[in-house]
Amino acid sequence: MAILMAAAGCDSGDPDAPAGQIGAPVSSALLDSLQATSRQGLTRNVASPAGVLQRISGPPLGEDKPVILYIGADYCPYCAALRWPLVLAMLRFGTFEDLRYMRSSSHDVYADTATFSFHGMHYHSDYLDFEAIDIADRAGQPLDRPDDGQLAVFQKFDAAPYTNVPGAIPFLYIGGGYLQVGTFFTPDLLQGRSWRQIADQSREARSSLSGPVMAAANLYTAAFCSLTEQKPSDVCHSPAIEEASRHLPH
Repeated sequence: MAILMAAAGCDSGDPDAPAGQIGAPVSSALLDSLQATSRQGLTRNVASPAGVLQRISGPPLGEDKPVILYIGADYCPYCAALRWPLVLAMLRFGTFEDLRYMRSSSHDVYADTATFSFHGMHYHSDYLDFEAIDIADRAGQPLDRPDDGQLAVFQKFDAAPYTNVPGAIPFLYIGGGYLQVGTFFTPDLLQGRSWRQIADQSREARSSLSGPVMAAANLYTAAFCSLTEQKPSDVCHSPAIEEASRHLPH
C-alpha cells in the first residue's frame, strides 16, 4: 500500500510505448493481447488469493448499474500491480477507451513498474460502471479529485476496522459489497517486464505471473458477477469463475 508522495518521470523502454510516450493511449495490439489473456483465464482454475478482499455492506453509489470504484495514483507501485488483474476482469464486462501506458514512480520501491493510467479513460459496459480516480501523476502532481459520494465511501472504508493504514491506496470498492485496500501480490512480480510481456506471461500457465494475476482477476470477476445477476452468462458461468465464486469472503 502507498500514501501520496513525490515522484519523477523516466523513459518507458517498451516497444509498445517508446521513450517519451508514457501517457499515450494503449495500442490496439496490446489491447488485443489483454483481451486474449482475459478470455483464456475463464478456462483456468487457479488458487484464489485469500485475506485481501473483504465482504462489506456499503452504499452502492450507482443507480442503474453496479459501480466499481477505484482510487489510486500513477506513482504508486502497488496501484500498478492491482491494475493488471483489474483491467483483465473489467474486459470481461466491457471495453476501455483511452486506457493509457504508465509506469510507477522511478523513486519509489518497485520503481518504474509497467502498468496503466485510468486518468482520462472511459469504460463502456452494459453491466457495470467503472469510476476510476487517479489522485496524482507519477511525479506526485494532483490529477483527479473524488466527488462527495466517492470521498465519503473512501473516508469510511479506508479506515479502521477495514485497514490498519487509513488513507492508503490502492482502494477498490466493488458495488458496496466487497472491498480491497492493498494488493493481492507485490509488484516485484512485474519488475523488469514490459506491458506486452506481462500480458503474455499472465496467459502462460507456467509463468510466475500467471497464477497470481489470473487468480486475482477471477476473484474480481466473481465479485462483479455477484452484482450483475451472473451476467454475462458466458463469463459468470465459466468454470474458472464458478470456482472463484466459492472463495469469495462471506
